[in-house]
Amino acid sequence: MIEYETEYEYVRRLRLAMSMPSQGMLRSKKLIWKMNYEDSRRAFCDFPGKYIATSMFLPSEIIAAMDYPFIPYEPLAVSVGMMDFNKGLIERSERHFEGMQLCSPIEVMIGMIEEEMIPPPGAIALSSYMCDDAQKMYELIARRYNCKSFFLDMPFDSNETSIKYIEEQIKSLVSFLEEYIGKKMDPESLKKAIDRSNKANDLRYKILEMRAKYQLTEVSDVFPLYPMFTKFGRKEPLAILEALYDEMREMIDLDRLFKPKYRIMWLGMIPLLHNKLIKTIERTYDAGIAIEENSLFSLWSDIDPERPYEGLAKKCVAYHPMGNVNRRIEAVNKFHDMFRVDGVIHFSHQGCRAYNGGVPFIAREMKRRGIPFVELNGDIIDRRNFNEGSLGLRLESFFDVIEGKRNNL
Repeated sequence: MIEYETEYEYVRRLRLAMSMPSQGMLRSKKLIWKMNYEDSRRAFCDFPGKYIATSMFLPSEIIAAMDYPFIPYEPLAVSVGMMDFNKGLIERSERHFEGMQLCSPIEVMIGMIEEEMIPPPGAIALSSYMCDDAQKMYELIARRYNCKSFFLDMPFDSNETSIKYIEEQIKSLVSFLEEYIGKKMDPESLKKAIDRSNKANDLRYKILEMRAKYQLTEVSDVFPLYPMFTKFGRKEPLAILEALYDEMREMIDLDRLFKPKYRIMWLGMIPLLHNKLIKTIERTYDAGIAIEENSLFSLWSDIDPERPYEGLAKKCVAYHPMGNVNRRIEAVNKFHDMFRVDGVIHFSHQGCRAYNGGVPFIAREMKRRGIPFVELNGDIIDRRNFNEGSLGLRLESFFDVIEGKRNNL
């Protein structure tokens, strides 16, 4: 029974997706769909024109402590691609921005608002990292719907000066939210949000440690780690990671492990439209995705609840793709050794300048170390720019190199 007057199309689609048979699906994945549905229903149906749209790398603990509905737009757009109803939305957006090569999730979000599949927000809070297209999308929405907006400028360098600079901006973010929501930040609520964030982060480290030792399952079962970053500080991400941790412990205890011949590191984004690429890697080449970069791109230490703004600023500068490309290369080398992988795949999502610009430098470093590397080009949700045939040929050559290296050929 729907308890609200208007059910927006996106919310209806999520509800239908949740009603589909889910036999064999991990409980943690079910909880993610449930969280996304309940968050979307509350924001779009209970707070239409009032909820806060956020970008991915804004400190989520702040808004979680305010207990106000917020929706990170980028993961929402990706979920549309997973449910496979994004084609018309992208084309709608392209009619407005002809000749521009925008990131497809950004095109989806513009199309969704144009088609009134979701209501516009009342306020926008975003950071400059990591996507220029996203910044322009939020700017467009803010102008069109006269939304109040806050912009957190992320510096290029990761040092004490940058941390202090971000810390002062986070304090300004709190003031912005207090004025928009109409209530003051409760210090105890912020401490509780940070405590939940720290507990979730500790679980994430434990899960990563297990994945370094075991090929626990197929990558589609552990990808839930990725969208959790955008909602840390709330109860739901902690419950999801607790469920995922328990499920993985059970797999180890019952020896229900995926035991591939090769272990692969996946850099860049993972295509989420319906495709056979990952299954081809797992079944045709007997290879497992040992780790994906999107589960690793932010590894931060516990946030001090007594110094919350400083701790959140340190979290902001912990993203290894941010700044000089050498920082990302160092992380790739570290994770290659930690997860004992046989080769590295970089999926270069069309229009993603933040990730793709570093590919030549990563490829050169992998060549220097003698690590098999391949770049796959495509789109994570736009089928028009995803050619499984040509990607399959590149994978075949890639695994020939891995096999030859293992056999000392």
